[in-house]
Amino acid sequence: KRLIRFLKATADAQLTLYPTGRLRIEAVADSDWAGIADRRSVTGGALLISGCCVLSWSRTQSAYALSSCEAELYAMGSAAVEVLWLAAFLKEQRLAKEVPVLYGDSSSALQLAQREGQGRLKHVEVRLLALQQWHREGRLRMVKLASADNVADLMTKHVSRLTWETLAPRIGLVFTK
Repeated sequence: KRLIRFLKATADAQLTLYPTGRLRIEAVADSDWAGIADRRSVTGGALLISGCCVLSWSRTQSAYALSSCEAELYAMGSAAVEVLWLAAFLKEQRLAKEVPVLYGDSSSALQLAQREGQGRLKHVEVRLLALQQWHREGRLRMVKLASADNVADLMTKHVSRLTWETLAPRIGLVFTK
């Protein structure tokens, strides 16, 4: 029922890639901590090339996050893998040279991803420490994004019509009528 309403509402929409001279490779990540019935978190994200969404996803996290910071960290790890693959592919094709940018709206998850070591967070999966390594190596730039500007909310949460209309153009979705 919800899907049919969505399809009707977006029948006049098209994705548009805006040429900017050079390709910007970006990923946006978000999570909805313990947002579904079995208390698991939902991870969502989007890959953008020069502001146009080329891939989006939303899935239930396989591990139980003990905090919203941990849930956001899982989301950022998932988005980082995707954006680094896309950046490597485009560099191999000689289409992009820029360091990809990963946006997240959780200050605590960004601080954890940019520091060195786990500290008291020994329960966090070791594979997520790769975020710290990629940041140190300069392969990935991580930037704080205001929650109201996070387009990954479109994949992880129920959003109001106003929020939808505000965020949709930021992923290159243009309404023709």
